[in-house]
Amino acid sequence: MVLWTGGWDSTFRVLDLISGSDAIVQPYYVVDSGRRSHRMELSRMAEIVAAVASRGWPGRLEPPDVVEMPDTGRHPDIRAAWTTLHDEIGLGSQYEWLACFARDRDLRGLELGVVAGGSKTETFLRPRVVRRMEVGREVTVFGREGEPGAVLFERMTFPLLATSKARMGEIAAERGFRDLLERSWFCHDPLLGRYACGLCVPCRDAVSRGLAYRLGWRGQAIALLPGRLSGLVAKGRRRLRQRR
Repeated sequence: MVLWTGGWDSTFRVLDLISGSDAIVQPYYVVDSGRRSHRMELSRMAEIVAAVASRGWPGRLEPPDVVEMPDTGRHPDIRAAWTTLHDEIGLGSQYEWLACFARDRDLRGLELGVVAGGSKTETFLRPRVVRRMEVGREVTVFGREGEPGAVLFERMTFPLLATSKARMGEIAAERGFRDLLERSWFCHDPLLGRYACGLCVPCRDAVSRGLAYRLGWRGQAIALLPGRLSGLVAKGRRRLRQRR
């Protein structure tokens, strides 16, 4: 069970599994209607699912199970745990609703694409995870009982925690699926609904991790603007959306 966002990390995990084993992969996609990129993400995932069918790989990729955002108010313990970590390390809000989703569906072993590279989440997780055997395979899980993270991540595993984005690209090239990996999407606020914006967190992350080319010339040009100018561009885009 893989949380598939349509992005580089989770797409790599999906393709790595089905190209290298006879795994049957069931991806889950949780719709965040407040994120303007969700249509692009779903479109790219559909393209990848269709393309995979002709590869003759031993594994099988099921179409993603697309689900609505869960009601986080039903799980006050998860809310409390997330609030603590949000205040301490700035943990993203997606980890609250992903924990609620996994509990609502009674999923265990849901794979999250937290990767090597120095993010706040990775830095928090690294000293707190352990390797252990579950259902005949070794997995990386949260290993500190009694901490807020144990509540948030009790149903999660972290198969990419020791793998960088650059290394994923190398492995994909070696294994013959780099072309499919490049179809993944990452920008949260696409220009005209189809071009990387160069300003959102995933766009900045792509630049900092050596993947700036994925922004295209428009996104790269915006990403190179000085802080004040990029802020004006972002402000202008918000005003245009409000007028529509």
